[in-house]
Amino acid sequence: MTTRLVEATESDATAPVSLYVNAALPDAYDLGAKLKYVVARSQSVAPVLQQRAEEGDSHFHPALRITGRLKGPLDQREIERARGMARVRGVSLDNEQTPGEAVALIVHLAHNPTMVDEALDAAQRGCVDATGTSAVCRAALVIDGGQANLPETEEDFELIVRHVYSAWTQWLSANPEFAALRKRLFIAAPVSIGVALGWLMGHTVTAVPHPYLYDRPGEGTP
Repeated sequence: MTTRLVEATESDATAPVSLYVNAALPDAYDLGAKLKYVVARSQSVAPVLQQRAEEGDSHFHPALRITGRLKGPLDQREIERARGMARVRGVSLDNEQTPGEAVALIVHLAHNPTMVDEALDAAQRGCVDATGTSAVCRAALVIDGGQANLPETEEDFELIVRHVYSAWTQWLSANPEFAALRKRLFIAAPVSIGVALGWLMGHTVTAVPHPYLYDRPGEGTP
């Protein structure tokens, strides 16, 4: 992938580069983390992630452009719009019997009514992440888009990714006691958002695959 992207930009730096990703969310997230180094290697590469459309006659729509703009702060208008698209709340998961060694980012941006409750339960009980490591979470930041699909525009997809990144970084800054803890991502969202979040935070936050797996035999999400 690195070679093809660099070749594309060397032949015509102005030509758009589109990526169509068909993968499970943890794999898409891992791909995004790897993509970070591809983009860094060639400053002119700004891949456009295409997302399978849920509405209209088109099979795909441009969802996100991978650039440093995804890390940019939101202005007041964007903050108000983003809050209308997804609510943000912190949740304490303290368990005196099993002190937590991790914190969770729970991102629900898909029509999955039980996702947040299942993720909070798995985070509190302790489950296995994509590296095979098990951890119990002490707290979680929940970003919940409710039951509506995201508007299928590049502007809105970019805004929600920036909203997630901004909320997560602000939450960690406001809770310095979490600095040394493992960071875990529970996600239900369009694949393009998984890739973009991997590009932004895949080097510090590890995805947790669903269905969730637990240390104790016989436990797990059906």
